[in-house]
Amino acid sequence: MDVLILTVGTELLLGDTLDTNSYYLSKKIRNLGFNLYKKVTVGDNTERLLKELRYYKDKYDLIITTGGLGPTKDDLTKETAIKALELEDEVEIHKLSLETVKEHFKGREEYLDLNMKQVMFPKNSIVLKNIKGTAPGALLIGKQNEKIAVLPGPPKEMKTMFENELEPILKKYSDSVIYSETVHIARLGESKVFDMISELFDKYTNPTIAPYFNDDGVFIRITAKASSEIEAKKIIKPVKEELYSILGDLIYAENGQSIEEVVKDLLEKEDITLMTAESITGGMIVSRLIDIPGMSEFIKESLVVYSDEAKVKYLGVSEKTIEKYTVVSEEVCKEMVEGLLKTYNCNLAVATTGYAGPDDEKAGLVYVGIGYKGKNYIKEYNIKGDRNTVRRKATRYAIENIRFAILDSRK
Repeated sequence: MDVLILTVGTELLLGDTLDTNSYYLSKKIRNLGFNLYKKVTVGDNTERLLKELRYYKDKYDLIITTGGLGPTKDDLTKETAIKALELEDEVEIHKLSLETVKEHFKGREEYLDLNMKQVMFPKNSIVLKNIKGTAPGALLIGKQNEKIAVLPGPPKEMKTMFENELEPILKKYSDSVIYSETVHIARLGESKVFDMISELFDKYTNPTIAPYFNDDGVFIRITAKASSEIEAKKIIKPVKEELYSILGDLIYAENGQSIEEVVKDLLEKEDITLMTAESITGGMIVSRLIDIPGMSEFIKESLVVYSDEAKVKYLGVSEKTIEKYTVVSEEVCKEMVEGLLKTYNCNLAVATTGYAGPDDEKAGLVYVGIGYKGKNYIKEYNIKGDRNTVRRKATRYAIENIRFAILDSRK
């Protein structure tokens, strides 16, 4: 089945409201094994919406719309879809929807007339109940079997209606599923990962393999089309095994688990207390870590040592070292790590120092240090981007390096 998503709302078109509905529906459509070729956004304009629906209704097996199902005059989607399908003469009151609306406005009958448009549907429609709101949706079926599903705009209403009402209907049209798994990669950029796994792209067509990049790093999505999710998992398994064979410990997690969750599990298994001394990252490392429930068992305190004086006062960094090598150096980062381990009650230390920019010519130069079980791991990075990009990436690299230090200690 070929599907088009059409979101309705001027606020979406102008960027005033984030379109989370099409993001959600895209995943659902993919998992049903359908083909999603296009997404369209239209403002609250009947003429333009009608033009789009008329144009696309014969080109796709199903159009799914979101938004414009309320009681007001600018809630125009259902009526426009009915017109596009030429079903105006078949519209009638849907009795079950009428009873639901009457019950909702019991004691406030003066509002009933204003909401009557919400209970009017063509007689061959499949009406979709809305248990989170007042406006029902529908699967409208045209005379040539064209299909337009109209769903509400508020995400809670839309998701509930799709899962409870529309998805079970659509499953009858599905003869396959599309199922994906992801593996998450530390340290490497997208191009490097692509080079390392390039031989797999020609080797496999089902499943497909695709690397992606976001603020959390690189991940590889493996997507299989099969008769069931169980069969899809069987298809994916040997590909995932090959990825582990090629990338090894560079893979830190699967299917959405964060690097912070992985680190928390390692801290728990190894009974590690961790402390950070952050300069360039200014507390971002510990902030991301303590977003994970239970992290208070392993992080008792942390330092933000932004100035040279703070590094000397709280960590015992030598003024001579700063003078000789500058505060952004491997030597200073090493002394920050050693100062944490010597002065404070922790057995794993994390330190950062660097130039965030944007004015400094050395902007992007960052040192991340980890101290654990008698070994220091000091890494130099040259990060491109604006000030906040540099700080975010330095934070991610530090958390990744906590994991690598613990894994290295096991060897």
